[in-house]
Amino acid sequence: EAARCDMLHEMLLTEAKLDELDKLDVEAAKTMTAGDLKVVSRRETMTLDEHQKTLNALKFWDLQAKTSKTGWLLGGLADGGPEGLSYVDLCVFWALRSHEEKLVACGCADLKAFLGKVRSLPGFKR
Repeated sequence: EAARCDMLHEMLLTEAKLDELDKLDVEAAKTMTAGDLKVVSRRETMTLDEHQKTLNALKFWDLQAKTSKTGWLLGGLADGGPEGLSYVDLCVFWALRSHEEKLVACGCADLKAFLGKVRSLPGFKR
């Protein structure tokens, strides 16, 4: 399970990073097509502008949330491994927590639902 978590976390730090979400122009993003990070190579990713990289990352995380039976991101791997809450869920939540409007505008309904799931965890609210 640790290797699966580490792999997803590595994605968050590299191809699927969400660092530039603050700068994402939602109107421009609406006219762009998100690429599939499982198909786009690291070399190709390096040639993309920051808007395209961020949009591709949003698509990746939205797909992880969508394909998960449990609603947690490990479940989106669909490889038969554990599908519970992991530190990657909390890292992705933290990166997205103040960007719900952008998620909605970019069509990432499953990521928006994911944020609600994290917020509903016991002890989350102070």
